[in-house]
Amino acid sequence: SFTSLFTNPVVQYEVHPEEYRMVLGRTVNCFNSYILTDEINKAPENSGKITIDIRPEAGLVDHTACENLMYEVEESKNGKRPVEVVGLEKFTKFSTHHETCTHVAIPM
Repeated sequence: SFTSLFTNPVVQYEVHPEEYRMVLGRTVNCFNSYILTDEINKAPENSGKITIDIRPEAGLVDHTACENLMYEVEESKNGKRPVEVVGLEKFTKFSTHHETCTHVAIPM
């Protein structure tokens, strides 16, 4: 449905001694990537690194969402705690020209 484009893509939170993991199981797109940014900012201060685990169930990570994710990773290198994105490598890229192109969960 149309409203699902605006739904929080995080389906599970895992708190470990040195890691805060957010599991994404819904489409990540330009309409809900701001929600993901808010989720990153709300992560507990003492939880260590933040891991964003994108599962195939997400189905699609569009270009804007990829840009925002890579921005968070780069910004974390400037003094904030580390942010890592895992699982995107299991998706098929729509382009070979840039890491932030649209990714789709299609068998490779």
